[in-house]
Amino acid sequence: MVMNFPGAPHPKRTRGSYPGYFTLLTADAPCPLCGNFLRFPQWAERLACPECQSAWIRPVSSNRRLVFRAGRVNFGLGRRWVGPVWRPKYPFQHALFHEPEVRSLTSRHSWLKRIGGRSLWRQQLKLMQRLRCDIFPTRASTAELKRLDLWTICRTNTHWFCTHFAYLYVLFAVAKGWTARILNIGRDNPQDTHGHMVCEVWNDELQKWIVVDPLYAAWFSCRAKPDEPLSYMEIRADWLVHRGRNVRAHFCVEDWRKNIFCSERSIPAVEHNGGERELHPDMYFWGVAYLTNRFLTDAYADRHHLVLMWRDSWNDGRLWLHQNKPVSYHLERRLVTTGHPMDFHPPLNNVAIWIRCSAKAAIVHLKTLTPNFSHFEMKRMGQWRRIPAEFVLPRKKGRFCWQFCSVNQFGGAGKRSVLKGTSFS
Repeated sequence: MVMNFPGAPHPKRTRGSYPGYFTLLTADAPCPLCGNFLRFPQWAERLACPECQSAWIRPVSSNRRLVFRAGRVNFGLGRRWVGPVWRPKYPFQHALFHEPEVRSLTSRHSWLKRIGGRSLWRQQLKLMQRLRCDIFPTRASTAELKRLDLWTICRTNTHWFCTHFAYLYVLFAVAKGWTARILNIGRDNPQDTHGHMVCEVWNDELQKWIVVDPLYAAWFSCRAKPDEPLSYMEIRADWLVHRGRNVRAHFCVEDWRKNIFCSERSIPAVEHNGGERELHPDMYFWGVAYLTNRFLTDAYADRHHLVLMWRDSWNDGRLWLHQNKPVSYHLERRLVTTGHPMDFHPPLNNVAIWIRCSAKAAIVHLKTLTPNFSHFEMKRMGQWRRIPAEFVLPRKKGRFCWQFCSVNQFGGAGKRSVLKGTSFS
């Protein structure tokens, strides 16, 4: 498996080159053939499995040249970007595609198809603003939800206001083919039992989880990069180190109790005093992510919702809100904790490439962690075509540019993994 290693030295960057960071391959890298766990030496991209005697090439994102021989042909890889695939200890259990109500959201709500933007982040932001400011400017009644065919899947109309809008955003985001989940947050105050529900949506272009607050149609950015959204980890880290001085809040709802809307405003997040200071960075001290979308569609009586709590040296041994219960209305729960950033924020929709070298041919094995995964695609002759997860590389000599991506059952394609190089005798 793969994880980013931020402390690695960066190779020399050239104009137009791909990001030159290395990727650390850990022991959680099972051989695609026999399943034996392999431990790659640091910075190494080739290894032989001692169990099945297979010689593997595992390219990582780099500008280094990598040469290997297979099937009487030499392959030389140049600059490349290969998606990091990390198998989290507590994987997602997405099942929303199989819910008939969610699957039909796109056909029932034609405006979903018209959500556009110059980037994926702008599309995700426009969806939130459209839902909160235009479709549901106030809390929808039962009759309104039934009229919109949303009552069956939005069963939390009797619960908290922020939860209601978090539900709606996650459901519509998944209907668009994006991966989203609900995040329950709270501040570092055992006497303050006030929590808040926000959403996290995975962005393939930025390769990160982004926090959006549908209640306020809000998102967060850094003062130095006002157009780049932040993740839960980034907001929390700035609060712990700089007391939130570098975080800016962008919002379209000034007061949700009085339904006061505005054009998108941007202010230092520490200056926001609306509601119970829900946009203040100190709300992100605690974080509990709901790892299963069955939480959205199953009745609460089932009480089998897997939730993941973030714990590190700052909150280890501390009581969370509601006397260490993730949310007050869960009498029973499956609560697990982690202090590994890649378990809490795993990279999704990427394609890891394993190349098995033999005397006859070079065989490619594709691996991915894509919720609601459907198939792989490869760009051939200028067109994307479906390919199996295991195939033989052609022996055609000359320059090549291999591009792979994973596609989910909604038709959403992840970020491309790109290998450029030459093949010669």
